[in-house]
Amino acid sequence: MKTDFSDIEYMKKVAVFQAQAMAANPPAIKFRRKKEEKKDDDDVPKKKLTIKLEPDNEDSEEMQVYATLFESGSAEEWIRWRIQFDELIRDMPLNSGEKMIKVAKALLKGDARDHFVSILIDLEMNEDDEEDVEDIDKVRFDEAIEQLGLRYFNSRHAYRRQRNYLRYHVFMMDMPLEDFKAELLRQNTYLRYFPIPADRDTVKSLPDDELLEIVDRAKRVEWQRDLLSANIDPYSMSLSQYYEYLEKLETKHEMDKILRKTNKDKGERRTSDNEKDQQRAKKKSKHNHPDKKKSGNAQERLEPCKHCGKNHSAPDEKCWKLNSNKGDRPAKKNGSENMFSAVQMAHVMEALKQKDKKSKKSSKKRQMSFRVDSSSDSEDASAEE
Repeated sequence: MKTDFSDIEYMKKVAVFQAQAMAANPPAIKFRRKKEEKKDDDDVPKKKLTIKLEPDNEDSEEMQVYATLFESGSAEEWIRWRIQFDELIRDMPLNSGEKMIKVAKALLKGDARDHFVSILIDLEMNEDDEEDVEDIDKVRFDEAIEQLGLRYFNSRHAYRRQRNYLRYHVFMMDMPLEDFKAELLRQNTYLRYFPIPADRDTVKSLPDDELLEIVDRAKRVEWQRDLLSANIDPYSMSLSQYYEYLEKLETKHEMDKILRKTNKDKGERRTSDNEKDQQRAKKKSKHNHPDKKKSGNAQERLEPCKHCGKNHSAPDEKCWKLNSNKGDRPAKKNGSENMFSAVQMAHVMEALKQKDKKSKKSSKKRQMSFRVDSSSDSEDASAEE
């Protein structure tokens, strides 16, 4: 069952809404993006770092890792670098501000490194000497990273715009549920690395109840019918439970789609066979038509003559009904005329003559035999006397 906003028409309307929303408040990171081209490892600038497997043990074994260098890029590329740096803080570990600053300088290059160093110098010059902070380098590092990140976002309030974009302008449409789930999780993780607005102390990811609202609003329209028929309220579920239910709905609709396609193919084949049978029957009826006439070139005459109303092989212009063609019409034979042609009559006369000759020969034979019998009888009679 299709609704007013199903399939292509619904997708067109959603695309218009998305374009309008993104033009008014463009998000820092789009939900739907083109697949990025894979780059070779040699093309991506990296640096080798050493990490101890047991950080508290000086004699611990070490392993080599390769960290990506950052020089410039989009907001998403900056956030990826930030996520990588947090992993290094955890694994190396970088347990002081001084270490964090050193590793950050090592993994920044070009324009990004220059700005980071410049920001650190400005922060150090503007510090209050009376300020008592346990790890002043950690404070400097956090502030320098925050200011450097502002260079790669289009607004100081990008965090609030991104939250609004995820809440109201993201739709699943033809996107598989698994891909939508992974993209939403990725986008939600990115929110922690957006610039902190002036009216906030921190930024954080969306909680599960808000993510459930986003998923419910973004789901396909045809799934809403199944929710209503099953009398299921999405807000009574947890996020994981709702994902599990939608996965079953997706499987069900994929099965229905396959069955509809199979039935459609069968119907098309059946229709094609019926059309072929009708064509064969039509050809057969034309071949056996009682009014079918063949001319010298073996063409059919489908309509009667417009002059006499009869079907004849000659064209209408040669019809005997016309005064100009009356001389071409053969004369009618009356009842007194012979039923046979001259050739046939000659054959008949010849046959009669032959029959007459045979009859005369047979009569002569009978007469001769009679005479013989008579003479013998007379001789016998004379002998007796």
